[in-house]
Amino acid sequence: MTTSICSAIRHRDMKYRRYAIGALGFIADRRSIPAVLSISKDTGEKDSFRGDALQSLYQINAKIGNKYAKWYAGRTDYLGQIAKRILKIDPELTERSMEHD
Repeated sequence: MTTSICSAIRHRDMKYRRYAIGALGFIADRRSIPAVLSISKDTGEKDSFRGDALQSLYQINAKIGNKYAKWYAGRTDYLGQIAKRILKIDPELTERSMEHD
């Protein structure tokens, strides 16, 4: 599943792309690090996708996510907000609970 999602998120017009990027963080499979890292570093991407990718990166590997969060912490957009939350070790960023109705 990880490989398929990583392939799909490369397409900028993918419907529900943000959910797929978030799913990679939830799954936390290290094989997805290159895919989410690529999106987080791509200056041509919207900041919302970059922020989601940075959060997923942090969920997969906190040390790597923290490293890249330092790069973006000075920004005022969504990417910067996620970076600041990572550096503050916001527990909501790594929460893996799922609500059941």
